[in-house]
Amino acid sequence: MGSWPIPALFKLIEQRGQIPLTEMARVFNLGIGMIIIADPANLSMTQSSLAEPSWLIGEVVPGEKMVTLK
Repeated sequence: MGSWPIPALFKLIEQRGQIPLTEMARVFNLGIGMIIIADPANLSMTQSSLAEPSWLIGEVVPGEKMVTLK
């Protein structure tokens, strides 16, 4: 959390609807469109090859097959 800009519309929905952040993430993805999973060693090259701004939003790690928002 906090590594990408959440569009103002989603903040408004959360506030006015009194929706918990975890529910906002589950239902609306908080403005995240496409996700690319890439080797961290290729992060710079991957981001520079995109025409749109991009952000590192997380990592895939061994675990219990669940998403953890931090």
